[in-house]
Amino acid sequence: MGRYMKYALIILGVILVVLAVLLYLQYRTLRHEQFLSARQHWFDVFIRHHGPLLPQDADLIRPWMTFDYINKIFNLPPGYLQSRLAITDPRYPKLSISGLVKDDQGNGAAILDAVVSAVRNYQPPKLTQ
Repeated sequence: MGRYMKYALIILGVILVVLAVLLYLQYRTLRHEQFLSARQHWFDVFIRHHGPLLPQDADLIRPWMTFDYINKIFNLPPGYLQSRLAITDPRYPKLSISGLVKDDQGNGAAILDAVVSAVRNYQPPKLTQ
């Protein structure tokens, strides 16, 4: 019985090491895509306790954000970014900025800058009385 126990423990140890390596690789991927960041927690707290962000706060936009999320936190009309950036992907607004970059095989920084610029340049419609 002792011999089988040794083999079982060795196999279990190998499985745990492989799982730990896979977990680490997934963590690195999420960090690389800026899905996890130190400021994300504070950003979430800020959003929950305050109203919509102003266009001047557009530098808070990150590649992991979906266009739907950006529309909500900046109080933008649902089709504004789609028309401004000429997005034809049918997944809009559930599409993330990094997803758009991968699909268009474009420059991630350029697309992120275009989104930030579009949000900064948004002019809400004037209320008429």
